[in-house]
Amino acid sequence: MTDCKLPAVIEYARKNRRNPTRTELLLRRALDAQPRESIFHPFTFQPAINKYIPDFFFPKVRLVIELDGKSHETTQEADAVRTACLEAHGCAVLRFPNRRVFDDLGGVLLEIKERIATLFKALKPWTPINLNAPLVIPSAPVKDLELALASMHERVRDESRIGIFCPLPQ
Repeated sequence: MTDCKLPAVIEYARKNRRNPTRTELLLRRALDAQPRESIFHPFTFQPAINKYIPDFFFPKVRLVIELDGKSHETTQEADAVRTACLEAHGCAVLRFPNRRVFDDLGGVLLEIKERIATLFKALKPWTPINLNAPLVIPSAPVKDLELALASMHERVRDESRIGIFCPLPQ
């Protein structure tokens, strides 16, 4: 097995965790607000998966969430290659434009919840899951994100996530 995760990728992932975008922070706060026993946990933020750093990763079902901002408008071909590589490693990929996260956070959470449930049922059909837990939508206005970003910088320094090791197929 070959592990193509480079130390530079791990370091870049750490840097990304310390400097999240507004959209990443908004979705992270919404996911953190869900009850710990909900279908949303655990998840990782900006993990290193081989040479890629997805925005969110749900390891129980190998679901990657990507948030597409303006920079993704010009990198659609690279995004397609990235998605294909992640899918080749057994990950499902779900993409959301930044604008949708801001305009329809509840809808985004519901779509993520439904996708996790579908993947979970396919992987572990004998395990009961609670799909009736209500979604918690944080009510903090977007302008409060600046303060949250500052406080997150302090918390993220203490995180010790080093990423998910996924060997390349032979």
